[in-house]
Amino acid sequence: MAVIELGDGWQARPLKGFRCWQLYERVDTDPKTGDPLDEPRWRALECYPSTLALAVRFAAERGLKAAPGSMALDEAVGRLERLADSVREVG
Repeated sequence: MAVIELGDGWQARPLKGFRCWQLYERVDTDPKTGDPLDEPRWRALECYPSTLALAVRFAAERGLKAAPGSMALDEAVGRLERLADSVREVG
C-alpha cells in the first residue's frame, strides 16, 4: 500500500476498493497514561473522498489545524496546490 508522508507527524494512505484517502496522525505518547511509546503509532482519522490534494485541504478546513503537527499539514496543502497548478500550466 502506498504511504504518502505529508510532513512531520502526518501520513495519507489510499483505501483499497474506495476512492478515498485515510489520513493518519503520529502518536508518540500513550493516550491513557501520557507515557512515551517505544515506537510511535499511527492513529487513523477520517476518510476523505476524491484526490489526495482535496483530502488534505478538506482535513485542514475541518479543524485539524488546531492539532499538533498542523504546520506540516498546512505545508502539505500548499505543496499539493502548487503541484496541481504546475500540472495545469504544462497541460
